[in-house]
Amino acid sequence: MESKYGLTLYLAPTLFVAGSIIKGEVELNFAELQEEQIDEVHVKLRGDVHTWIHNNQTSFFEYTSLVRENAPIWSRGTVYPTPGTHLLRVPFSLTLPAGLPPSFHFRAFQRTASVRYSIQLVGVRPGSFRINRRIRRPLAVVPTDPAGAPVASALRLGWLGPWRTAECQDKIRKGLLWGDYAHVKAELTLPAVDVLTLFAPIPLTITVTTTTAPAKRRDAESSTSSKPIFPAPPQHPQTSSSPSTAGSTSAPRCSPPPASSSSSLHAPPVHVDIEGPDKEWVPAETAENDKEKPEKQSAKGDGDGEKGVWVQRVTMRLAVSLACPPSFAIDNIKNDYFVRLKIPFAGIGNPSSSSSPSASPLALSMPASTPISMSSHSSPPSTSPVSLHLCLLSYWDNADREWDDHKED
Repeated sequence: MESKYGLTLYLAPTLFVAGSIIKGEVELNFAELQEEQIDEVHVKLRGDVHTWIHNNQTSFFEYTSLVRENAPIWSRGTVYPTPGTHLLRVPFSLTLPAGLPPSFHFRAFQRTASVRYSIQLVGVRPGSFRINRRIRRPLAVVPTDPAGAPVASALRLGWLGPWRTAECQDKIRKGLLWGDYAHVKAELTLPAVDVLTLFAPIPLTITVTTTTAPAKRRDAESSTSSKPIFPAPPQHPQTSSSPSTAGSTSAPRCSPPPASSSSSLHAPPVHVDIEGPDKEWVPAETAENDKEKPEKQSAKGDGDGEKGVWVQRVTMRLAVSLACPPSFAIDNIKNDYFVRLKIPFAGIGNPSSSSSPSASPLALSMPASTPISMSSHSSPPSTSPVSLHLCLLSYWDNADREWDDHKED
């Protein structure tokens, strides 16, 4: 509910699907309308696209209108409240056109892109030097998604379909210029689907296998008796391994050359089941003969002086739920995603770079052709543990100054 100037807007703060009807109510306080000298009240549905890029001392700005619908609410001399009260409630309904892109906001260095929708309650004040009174409610809009709806239903019931796995491996060591290399391997398994839907639990399996640098078992045990064996696999996905969706946005694509930027949206797990970490000593000869499968059973009769490696493995089964703008492409904005897994390990100078000098991540990405879609339902079922809102606070923040750039009428 928003109320000022004798105008109150009642509108449910939920997701709206393109092609659906927006219904609400306006409450008029006639005592305050008289003080504000308001002669007419209208409800307006607005949607537009803004893109801005600064390139070589030149700024490229583009504005596109997506929807402009008006609904008259009241005008002076038409209808008044019942005697003894100053309040009058008037219902309204406006239709979102089908095929609209989703609500979206992106900001990076010298570039911005947004798709914004709003309901505006306008009190008209006639006169050359009188500013109309306005209440704005931002809307979160998503497109229909017939392809994602069956996927979302299958995920909520428990995924029984096929799976796909991506893996990567690398060599790391503690020191910058000294020490033998250890081996790390990560596998990420998730449903083999064409789309990843919003507001549905997506099951993931993360398996991390680490193999130490070769050493004598006696020396390896003495050096690791009071501290973790390097490289130690992660203990929990929230603190060590981080599955996230990374987005790539380009805008605009018409005036200057295309400009692309990336950002990450972390998806906290809603359920985690962890196995391990398991530790196994593998003789050097066995490990050398089976580099690609260090999980082989260790040979019997290991001697304290025999060289070998410690193989550690942890498996995490978890589910994540996404709440972000789905993939889309219009004339001047393209937004897509890929799934990325990062696992930090202790040490410096490893092949993978890191913003922290004390940890180097092993990064694994799924193909960038996996779009994130929104189910055709206007909202998740009541049993869903996630919020109805998209993960963009600016949709609901009327204090955001970028709303001032939008054309008023």
